[in-house]
Amino acid sequence: MPRSVPHSVASPRKARRRLFADARIGLATAAAYVVAHLSLILLLPAHAKTISYLFLIAAPLLASAASFACALRSRAALNWIGLGAGLLLWACGMASGFYMDVFAPNGSDTSGLSILLYVLYGVPLAFVLASPKGDVWSARLIDAGLALALGGLFFTATFTFATMTAAKGEGLFDLSLMLDAQNLFLLVFSLTRWRASDTPSQKDYFRVAAMFAAAYVLMATYINHVEGESDYGAPVDALIDLPFLFLLGLALRRLYGPLPSRMALAGARLAMIVRAVSPIILPLALFAVSCLLIFFKPWFAVTGFLAALIGYSLRTVLAQFRVSADNAKLERLTRIDPLTELANRRHFDDVLAREARRAVRADAPLSLLMIDIDHFKSLNDAYGHVEGDRYLRQVARALSACASRGGDLVARYGGEEFAIVLPDVAAEDALCVARNALSAVVGLALPSPAPRGVVTVSIGAATLAPDADHAALLAAADAALYRAKASGRNQVVLDGASALTPDQAMRSYLSK
Repeated sequence: MPRSVPHSVASPRKARRRLFADARIGLATAAAYVVAHLSLILLLPAHAKTISYLFLIAAPLLASAASFACALRSRAALNWIGLGAGLLLWACGMASGFYMDVFAPNGSDTSGLSILLYVLYGVPLAFVLASPKGDVWSARLIDAGLALALGGLFFTATFTFATMTAAKGEGLFDLSLMLDAQNLFLLVFSLTRWRASDTPSQKDYFRVAAMFAAAYVLMATYINHVEGESDYGAPVDALIDLPFLFLLGLALRRLYGPLPSRMALAGARLAMIVRAVSPIILPLALFAVSCLLIFFKPWFAVTGFLAALIGYSLRTVLAQFRVSADNAKLERLTRIDPLTELANRRHFDDVLAREARRAVRADAPLSLLMIDIDHFKSLNDAYGHVEGDRYLRQVARALSACASRGGDLVARYGGEEFAIVLPDVAAEDALCVARNALSAVVGLALPSPAPRGVVTVSIGAATLAPDADHAALLAAADAALYRAKASGRNQVVLDGASALTPDQAMRSYLSK
């Protein structure tokens, strides 16, 4: 099978030329099929009915096979499988009519079984319309249950107005209306999904589905309401071939040729609206069929109403759970630094401001440590950014181990800077935490091109003054950090106090 040209490679002019060429091939194939159908009917009038049935069975079977083949190449595989399954049911309906009309005694081409299969052809298509790509398996399981319930109501409705071998009079008219409603339903929602698709594969599939649905509606309306009394074997049968041959041509173009190189995809807002509305498609179909049965099979109608209500309710609850989970995940992502998995700057700012207000109200202490990795630029230049990132993660883990109380917050302030918020911690205890942090980083013994040969940090510590706010606390801790770096690095400076030397910090670390 020849390879198709990628979307981004084929020029728009070449894509248009190939599109017109494929359209001509599809039309030629359809014309040849229809000519063969009509010719054999006219040449062999004694066998016209059998010949016509065979052509009418073959057309949807060929389209079904092409749809299944497209599923192997398309990212919208489930959609193509649903279309192929629906066409297969339709072909089975025509085969059932063939058997009842030609071989069964007292049979009819409009038997209840054939009409049921014609109606069931729309169930896989409705399932595809109602289950947007990306839905979780549980949502699709609910949709599958609703689709099965819809099939059951179609079964009940069909055999309310027809028998296994025949459908006549008012019952046939009611079934025709049900088929018309289903066809329009599929057309409207296929057009909607086509217009609102936000990926090329979905856009392409629903364009094909909408074009086929439009052709099918025109054919079915004419055959059911204008030629409804005609028997099979007449030249008008060739019209029934056309939607399936049209679909066959569209599918073959996707198998043997490139798709158009450019597609106008829907905007995010429209795609979101249609995605939100899609789950109501199957409950709406159940509701419509239940309304049809309300005067004939009230208990089945009530069951259909309940199935629609329960299915839609479960879908809504599931969607709410997903939204809540997604919001929680998004909230976490917006507050976590992806490299170190510590709190990010935004989260740090929020927590520091909140804890400062709480400390002022409760007259409680609040301390802050500002930490900077010494000579980090030299480390990055010597070992590379990948190794620098690994060092950042190891330092982050060491700092987290030194501030493990429930209310403590260890954050990446930016670049190689970290911060630790210590609620309810006075200056002396904050100095103790800072000593442990300084010693823990030295204890990692990470090689460094810095003068000391290992990675070290400088720490500035400050405690909230009674009449100050979080900005003043941050400024005080930052000033202390600046003093620590200016005094030779690898030390702790408490705001308003003398520096803690590296030897003092190491002795504190070893004595723990």
